[in-house]
Amino acid sequence: MGINPKDLPLHLQKQLGLEKPKKDGRYKVVDKSKRTADGILFDSMWEKDGYLLLKGLIGLDRFTMQEYIVLQDSFVFRGKKYQPIRYKADFIVDDELVIDTKGHRTETFNMKLKMAAKMGVFIHCWKDSRNAFGNLENLKDILRSGGVEFKENNNAHRKNKEDN
Repeated sequence: MGINPKDLPLHLQKQLGLEKPKKDGRYKVVDKSKRTADGILFDSMWEKDGYLLLKGLIGLDRFTMQEYIVLQDSFVFRGKKYQPIRYKADFIVDDELVIDTKGHRTETFNMKLKMAAKMGVFIHCWKDSRNAFGNLENLKDILRSGGVEFKENNNAHRKNKEDN
């Protein structure tokens, strides 16, 4: 009567060098090769698609990725130091238009969205429409609302998919 290693807590399984158990959650992890473009590994295929569409519409020199915005500075209260609250933007276009790719909104995202709005920063939430052309049009609408000029090329999503 021995102990089944798979019944051990995950941290002990890791220390023993056992294979990591597969996640039973509802989210699937997509293969890294499908989330990589131009040598960059993205958090999701959706974020990778956003990168490729932005690259085709406005060019690489007009946007940055994964920049932090400080929503609340660190502070000390009753002798305890609290860390700053930061938001990591997926894309910032022309140093002012913040775009976040979301499959769905989380409570944390909604809270940070309100905190950013109080600072005068509007975060555009670009949701997956499950349709490449619809996604392209949604992104164009976000760029237009931010006053960003771009190439009006409806084949941008096709051209970028060929780049992979």
